[in-house]
Amino acid sequence: MAATLEFNPLRMKAERIAHGFLQEEVAKYMGVSRGKYIRIEKGETSIGSDDLALFANLVGVTDMQIFFTRNVDDLERNKAS
Repeated sequence: MAATLEFNPLRMKAERIAHGFLQEEVAKYMGVSRGKYIRIEKGETSIGSDDLALFANLVGVTDMQIFFTRNVDDLERNKAS
């Protein structure tokens, strides 16, 4: 099995903080409640591609891959050793 990409909500939080935005400001920009935004940032709920694109636009990110972590399964990891 090949590597998979997994959304990394910590990167989203880091970008928000680095750009000086409050959670409520980002939520309003994205058109979601502050509670929903907090759950997205904590990884408790998923984020849709449109909402992620809005967030990326807000913080000036053009390469969406920064919001994902590449996970390599154990079988692939062992082959590389």
